[in-house]
Amino acid sequence: MHSWSLPVLTLIALVYLWGWDKLRTAFPGVVLVWRPAAFVAGVFMLLAPTGSPLAMLDHHYLAAHMAQHLLIITVAAPLILLGAPVITLLYGLPPSLSEWFYRRPVPHRLGPVITHPVFCWLTCTAVVIGWHVPAVFDVGMRSELGHVIEQSCFLIAGILFWWPVIRPWPT
Repeated sequence: MHSWSLPVLTLIALVYLWGWDKLRTAFPGVVLVWRPAAFVAGVFMLLAPTGSPLAMLDHHYLAAHMAQHLLIITVAAPLILLGAPVITLLYGLPPSLSEWFYRRPVPHRLGPVITHPVFCWLTCTAVVIGWHVPAVFDVGMRSELGHVIEQSCFLIAGILFWWPVIRPWPT
């Protein structure tokens, strides 16, 4: 079990909920009520592979290890995307941080590339295959930091995989 997972995921959920409340106040009727439920459920589903007894079993049972990957890619990632996380998290951040992000040209230029369906599918496939190359797999199994990086890669890959399907608001 990772000691960081509960406080970090709780902080992310709180930032999201703060942003959702600010958006709901600013744009009543536009921000849908079910979105925070989906986002929080997705964050909760991240606790299963990172902060539950399942996290302790992954070094002993391949089925538990693969269940973690499946929960992250096929359950947590789409639920998080259904919550429209980008704009909501930006609204939840302090204004100086969100303004800093908006002023960066790189996300605006890379957005169409990294959300293209071909790129998303290839990236997810490469992550799944790459982390199961024996030498790379050993890194994820031998070190807690390696395992955190592995799970983070699976979350990012899952988000990219589902992005063209869900097309989170605003897309």
